[in-house]
Amino acid sequence: MNKPAVLCNITLIVLLFLMLFIGCTQEAPPSIKVPLPGPFPSNGTTEKSSIYTNTEYGFSFNFIDTEFELLENYRGFNVALLGPLLWDMSYQINIVIAIGELPEKMSLTDFVEKDIKNSESKLPDYEIVDQYTTAISGLPTEVVVFTFTNKVGEEMAKFNNISAAFIKDDIVYMIKYDVPEEFHEDYLNNFNTVISSFQFY
Repeated sequence: MNKPAVLCNITLIVLLFLMLFIGCTQEAPPSIKVPLPGPFPSNGTTEKSSIYTNTEYGFSFNFIDTEFELLENYRGFNVALLGPLLWDMSYQINIVIAIGELPEKMSLTDFVEKDIKNSESKLPDYEIVDQYTTAISGLPTEVVVFTFTNKVGEEMAKFNNISAAFIKDDIVYMIKYDVPEEFHEDYLNNFNTVISSFQFY
């Protein structure tokens, strides 16, 4: 698969992550104490998958390599899974992982709230569809499902994204599924494969 051209959507998300990891220094209340309903369900896929291992941060996950190409250090993200190209190659479905130091005295809930505020200010028609707490690799995880509109090529498109954030050893991890709303269900299994298999070793 050839590397795609610059995508406006990915650029916006990179800017949001940079604002979070570099510019957050405000006071924060104690960490969340929300009971966890349990981890993401297994995707039940029978499709061929590969295992990715990150030795720098000590984690691994499975991904469906027949549909997504894995790249490291891609456009500001530590790991990126690049999926099918859509709309005359003007947009590429992606799952990205951003990793950075948690700002001092900031809880996971505060981090996610800051991300939401940044998204509200940067993404047109931003709206939260669902928000809940779960677990990834046994760690408290804040999940936000949201929609927004963005220009792709010459047309405006509605997106239905998912972000999942969690903390380990004062490092915050955010996994994001970035996809147009009409294709959300088609590639959700790829996101679930990553989330359900993600673990630290």
